[in-house]
Amino acid sequence: MTRRGRAIADLMKTRRVDILCEGRNGVGIILSSEMKNEIFEVNRRNDRNIWVRLMVENCTVNIFSAYAPQIGCSDEEKDRFWSDLEEEIEKVPADEKCLVSGDLNGHLGQNNHVISHTHGSYGYD
Repeated sequence: MTRRGRAIADLMKTRRVDILCEGRNGVGIILSSEMKNEIFEVNRRNDRNIWVRLMVENCTVNIFSAYAPQIGCSDEEKDRFWSDLEEEIEKVPADEKCLVSGDLNGHLGQNNHVISHTHGSYGYD
């Protein structure tokens, strides 16, 4: 583990954080040792989309970590990102919880179909 990784692990333990989504050199999800034992599926679509399915208190929770293309990227790349994310979200059964985290580069509040589909009453702009 790198020095930065050790610092993140220590911070998570000190602040009692069980799940941390990270967007450095792609996307990732860091879990506490307790949470890592609850994983039963990991899905990495590409370097911009990853999600894990885990059991939390008898409830199946799907945690997505996403990093949207920013200004300067082509429209094709941006469209591909949202299509990929939508395809992955649609794989989650309706009776399971779905949390999308990461850097969506300001697209959350912009009438985005993918986000509005999962946003419900739990979203935060």
